[in-house]
Amino acid sequence: MLNLKTPTDLLNERAASLSAQTEGVVTGEVRDESEFRDGDVTATFYLVGEQINYRYLLFRLSYPANFYPARLSFKPLSSEPIEVAGESELAALLEQVFAAEKTREVVDAIIERSRD
Repeated sequence: MLNLKTPTDLLNERAASLSAQTEGVVTGEVRDESEFRDGDVTATFYLVGEQINYRYLLFRLSYPANFYPARLSFKPLSSEPIEVAGESELAALLEQVFAAEKTREVVDAIIERSRD
């Protein structure tokens, strides 16, 4: 049996990784925001600082019932949603999102405020 991951699985993995990297100070929260009007699943990814009661919407991802193509909306990389054809492309795009200056700025700010 193949070990296929849904786009939401990849987001949840990134959330767990973020929490581990920041020792739980910054966590990722994946929310299902689907309205099912067009049959697509929509997930949002938030950066969360529980200690300071803060939530930041980092990006939105939508995909059809068969998972791909998926479309990720993250303004610092592109003003239009970025479409990916499969799991490896989405994983590579998520690497770019989490390496982006804007993402690092928000994570650093949450960590700094949590120390106060």
